[in-house]
Amino acid sequence: MAHVFSAYRRLAGLALGLAVLAAAGCAHRPGSSPGLGALPAHYRGTLPCADCAGIDYSLSLAADHVYVLREHYHSDRAVSDLIEAGHWRVRDALDQLELTPSDTDSRFTSLWRINSHDELIALDAQGHPVANGHYTLARTKGPAERRLAGPRWILTDAPDRPGASPAYIRFHDDTHRVTGSTGCNRLMARYQRKNDRLHLERIATTRRACPDRADTEQAMREALRRTQRFETLGNFLLLYGSDRDPSPLAVFRAAT
Repeated sequence: MAHVFSAYRRLAGLALGLAVLAAAGCAHRPGSSPGLGALPAHYRGTLPCADCAGIDYSLSLAADHVYVLREHYHSDRAVSDLIEAGHWRVRDALDQLELTPSDTDSRFTSLWRINSHDELIALDAQGHPVANGHYTLARTKGPAERRLAGPRWILTDAPDRPGASPAYIRFHDDTHRVTGSTGCNRLMARYQRKNDRLHLERIATTRRACPDRADTEQAMREALRRTQRFETLGNFLLLYGSDRDPSPLAVFRAAT
């Protein structure tokens, strides 16, 4: 099952090729990896860009081998951040980290050398260091873990439109209600959750006509309707369908 919003995600242009049991108010279960050390782990760095001033990378690795990668482009043009979710593994014999996006296949796997617990170095498709530039991510203190209820979760994959309202959802644990917006219409629903299980029902929106937001609105409603579980990783919320499907239906980022 492909990521519901994967078509929009590619509008950002470049791509380098986003479940922990999470309860509201609880952090991820800690873990460790022989190559990476304590988990979850967070890495940041600014890497060279062919047609911009640089790309800020922010990579979060969860103990259950889920990752979220955010790429922010420094450019005179309006370029959306790229948010990529997927699964990671360590090739111990080669001291390499593999990142494979959930909505693609192994052809889009990116490779990183684990230089130490605190440093990752980008590799090319053959596993060699990338020449002519600084391609290093350094381990940093991760963002504060977010509760499911409370934050305004903004949809990451909706196409940017200047002046448009963002598509978002917000969970209210005192009333078990969901409020939000599709970027055009107000959204309302009820939800039930137990540990990482999540079910939304009575999903409704107002009926304002917004032709340029219709695709996003329909896809957002379908993702919420199919949600069966969730995961939080740093500032991100991932919604999943069937347990057999590792690809998230939608990815949201907590508003700052």
